[in-house]
Amino acid sequence: MPTVRYQLRGDTAANWAAVNPVLKAKEPGLETDTLLVKYGDGATDWNSLPYSAVNLPTILEAIAGATPIADGTHTIGANTITTVSGLITAIT
Repeated sequence: MPTVRYQLRGDTAANWAAVNPVLKAKEPGLETDTLLVKYGDGATDWNSLPYSAVNLPTILEAIAGATPIADGTHTIGANTITTVSGLITAIT
C-alpha cells in the first residue's frame, strides 16, 4: 500500500492572529502551541473563524491512554476487524 503524507498548515496562536490570513475553503489551520484547529471558508479571516468542534488535545490524550488491540481477528457486532502489528489491516 502506498504511503500518503499529509501536512497541516501550522503556526503559533500568536502568529496566526498577527497575520490573520483567509484560509481556502475547507483548508485546515493548526495552532501548534494549543493544538486547536480552524477550517477556512475562503472568505473569513483567521481571527473571525471558530475553532473546530474536534478538540485535538483531548483526542491525543485518549489515544495515548488507549490499550492496543491484540493482533488477530476481532468481531464487533456485524463487523470483523483484523489487526497485524497493532495496525488494522482489514474490516469486513
